[in-house]
Amino acid sequence: PSSSPSLSFYPEGGQLVNGMINQVAFKALWPGGQAATISGAVYNSHDELQCSFSTLHEGMGSFSFMPHAGESYYARYDYANTSIETRLPAAQATATSLHTRWENDSLQVSVLRSASMPADTCYLLIHRQGVPTYFQPWDFSRKTSHWSKKDFSTGVSHLMLLNKDFKVLSERLIFNNRYDDPEVEITVDSASYQPRAKVSLDIRLPGASADTLPSSLAISVTDDKDVRPDTTSNIVSEILLSSELE
Repeated sequence: PSSSPSLSFYPEGGQLVNGMINQVAFKALWPGGQAATISGAVYNSHDELQCSFSTLHEGMGSFSFMPHAGESYYARYDYANTSIETRLPAAQATATSLHTRWENDSLQVSVLRSASMPADTCYLLIHRQGVPTYFQPWDFSRKTSHWSKKDFSTGVSHLMLLNKDFKVLSERLIFNNRYDDPEVEITVDSASYQPRAKVSLDIRLPGASADTLPSSLAISVTDDKDVRPDTTSNIVSEILLSSELE
């Protein structure tokens, strides 16, 4: 009760870019690591209001604002009748930031960079599980590039913006779910069984791909009265999401 929650900021793409609207995620935590629920606002060095924010889920939320060169910014939020201030990361004079956003079935990708940045060649690299799926020079004449949801396999894809020397300037992770799980048909050899009788199953994948590599399959049998399915963690979420975030 005597402590107060701490606030951490995470600009999209890694850096704040002057003169551009930036998306900033934040997380509020108690000293023990539990999520905190707060609301507050962002101000500049002249104490002028820039935007408001509040946590949406498990101490996390986001807000958008435009930083300007020569300014510094801080967040102010109240707890237990005490006003707490936390400084935001400083905007960089020569920053480049990669932004992504899903809109319906389209992924919008844009690059924000400071006006003082030289017009050097940059490359966009997209890979999934280490396998490159896209690599082309970035066209700065286009404000936003669009990709269809069908262009990305189910799972996490890693987008990286590289400079002319192939050093990473900014990076983002995206998750896509095409709901393309294979259909499974299971038939049994009898309509009913005695206790401890042998059960033979015929398992088919009618929509299996033409991949010539042998498949690795696993099956588990549980009692539907005693075991409730885990709806938050399963083999699909582990392979396609959790393992990639690590």
